[in-house]
Amino acid sequence: MKKTNSQENLEQIENLEQIPLLLNKPPKSELKNGIVGLNHEALEALKKFLFSEFIQVKSFILWGNEGSGKSFWLQAWANEIPNSKYYNLKDDILTEYKEKNILILDNLEYASSKNQSFIFKLFNLQKNSEIKILASTADIIKLTNKIDFREDLFTRLKQGLIYKLNPLTDQEKKHALKEYIYTVGWLSTRNDSRYDSLLDYMLRRFPRHLSVLKHILINSHNLALKKKCPVTINLVKSILENMEK
Repeated sequence: MKKTNSQENLEQIENLEQIPLLLNKPPKSELKNGIVGLNHEALEALKKFLFSEFIQVKSFILWGNEGSGKSFWLQAWANEIPNSKYYNLKDDILTEYKEKNILILDNLEYASSKNQSFIFKLFNLQKNSEIKILASTADIIKLTNKIDFREDLFTRLKQGLIYKLNPLTDQEKKHALKEYIYTVGWLSTRNDSRYDSLLDYMLRRFPRHLSVLKHILINSHNLALKKKCPVTINLVKSILENMEK
């Protein structure tokens, strides 16, 4: 039986010229690594909301298509602000908190009825507290049409600030991916171009969602850690080819 290109690539790894790489743990989301692109106005408004004492509204919603960077920015601000608490409403259950003035709620459209009740309760408490709510959703318009999303809660959310995140260009995504592989040690300097062809390949062959592309790189990174071996371009391409099947 004739071997596939993927099988041949995997068998030839030991014979390939290895690019020695320092493989570190994937980094956390940080503001300094964010790509602003066409979102300067939205992100500046968000910063003012979080820190200004003169803004009266108590909620801020970022919305945009998958891959627009909503989760990155929410996680980055959660890592930046000590008195904040991040929740992914796809999985997390909101609980009582102490000494947290900023609640960051990712994927608002997935909020369970229990979580929605908790958020609504927070709005009632805001009159006598400094609590601020930062949230994200994929589509603010579709949120209004969800049968299981509380109308009274959405009415409260609409009274706050709402900004859309525009998707990044392919070049901006490539820059973000390159910054990621530099951070985990694949590149010795930010100007190192040895993986540029691989990133171009991924942008051509896969959905152009930054989170998906980064997930592919993370899988490649984790496999290398597990096997305790360097990463080669052919190894990564083999992983990508197997994922396509």
